[in-house]
Amino acid sequence: MYSYYRFVLEPELEFTEDSGAVSGPFAQFDGLPLKPLLTLGMDPPDSWLVESVHAVYDLDNICMNEVIVEI
Repeated sequence: MYSYYRFVLEPELEFTEDSGAVSGPFAQFDGLPLKPLLTLGMDPPDSWLVESVHAVYDLDNICMNEVIVEI
């Protein structure tokens, strides 16, 4: 079993002037294997509530050869 980690944290929240939406950082993974079934797991501090708000793919069953990445 392999694990892949990225750590992303902004010290302060940032908002855009026009919409007020949070424009936060993101983590990008390059070179992941295409065949295994992957699962997203987050490891936040115990006092934080963390959830995915919008996901195009099922984050519990990620098959990289079916994912189209557009950044």
